[in-house]
Amino acid sequence: MNEVKIKRKLINEAWKQSYTKNKKGVKIFSFSTFRQKLKENEITESEHKNASDKYIRPILSKIMSSEELNQWIFHPTKEQLDIEDYLEFSFEGSIPSSLSSSFGDSESSSNNEPPLSN
Repeated sequence: MNEVKIKRKLINEAWKQSYTKNKKGVKIFSFSTFRQKLKENEITESEHKNASDKYIRPILSKIMSSEELNQWIFHPTKEQLDIEDYLEFSFEGSIPSSLSSSFGDSESSSNNEPPLSN
């Protein structure tokens, strides 16, 4: 298996492992967990960027571009960190209807899909 394919597989596994329940018991995606998993697997920013630029799934690209995803993961702004804190500690599971069609059912297995196509 070539190195790019191995890195893509590691990124996808890290993504799957980053779904967790927050303090309110709601299933969320944890960017901080994802960052840690990437670090554990020695995935660099450039490796993640290259993989996401080439293989990002269409469903995720409707929500954010690969550039936005990489920025959020590797260089989060204070506002993004505040959002992460809100999701982790206060989010009770309802999202605005304007976003619900993009995200779908929060319990749907499709939400656990890794970000990169195989």
